[in-house]
Amino acid sequence: MNGRQGCGACGGMTLIDLMVVVVIVGILVTIGFSAYGGYVKRSREAEAVNALGSIMTAQQTYISDPAYGNGHYAPDLETLKWVLTETGQTVGVAPAFYTYGTDADHSWARTDEREFVVHPTIFLDHQGKMTYKPE
Repeated sequence: MNGRQGCGACGGMTLIDLMVVVVIVGILVTIGFSAYGGYVKRSREAEAVNALGSIMTAQQTYISDPAYGNGHYAPDLETLKWVLTETGQTVGVAPAFYTYGTDADHSWARTDEREFVVHPTIFLDHQGKMTYKPE
């Protein structure tokens, strides 16, 4: 006997074991990151839909007020006195943000950053019907 024990008795990890663990962690990170990107896109759209709901509520209040709308919807956000932020009509952080508008038929949220959102344009009529293309 030469006094050396076999590696099986050492109880340590081999390089192959370590490489397998790294590959498995890499796969899990890749799956998690792609799922996270989808969640971020949907949350940006949910934020836009929430803001459109606020505009719809303001439009419904405006049309029912005889001193302002008197049966007519506001033609724009300025008439409606609706501003989301101190910088104007945007929400979210760069690079994906929506710009908002309204007229007598519907309100909309738009962005040019198509790769960061699910739908680059969202329309909501003043009765609450949401679409992704104008009717």
